[in-house]
Amino acid sequence: MSLSQTHSKEEVLAVLQGDKNLISANLQNIDLSGIDLSQANLSKANLIGVDLTGANITSANLKSADLGGVRFIGAILSSSNLGNTFLQRSQLQNCDLSNANLEGAKLDLAYYDNQTKWTTDYNYKKSGAIGPGASLSGAFLNTANLRGVDLTGANLRGAYLSGVDLTEANLTGVA
Repeated sequence: MSLSQTHSKEEVLAVLQGDKNLISANLQNIDLSGIDLSQANLSKANLIGVDLTGANITSANLKSADLGGVRFIGAILSSSNLGNTFLQRSQLQNCDLSNANLEGAKLDLAYYDNQTKWTTDYNYKKSGAIGPGASLSGAFLNTANLRGVDLTGANLRGAYLSGVDLTEANLTGVA
């Protein structure tokens, strides 16, 4: 698929019936919740704002894709290649990232929770992502919407919090 035009969910489903090649596809803001993208090639694709809630993305190639603001809530990304992806402000709650390649991934302000499964030896707490135990010392969180976010045990020392909405956030043990 060409990056020059936006594609519909129907077009994506048609490609998935064939070779699963979505290299450089523009899928911005499409609702793909619950879709099976296992083993799909989405390298360099634009998925900004896509809803992938509950999607099966096992063993997919997402290398260098733009995944900013994607809803991965409950998605399975195990054994996927997320190398050099942009995951800023993505929602990774209850997401399975076990055995995923996260080398060079940018997770600034991505949200996770205590049910998110991370690949072994990946230091997600120092990745810039926000969740339980996160090390956000000195982070620029200005105007971030952290409403209801679980920050249990997070380190916020020196973080810039001007305008941050912490309504109903779990701040137990925050330093």
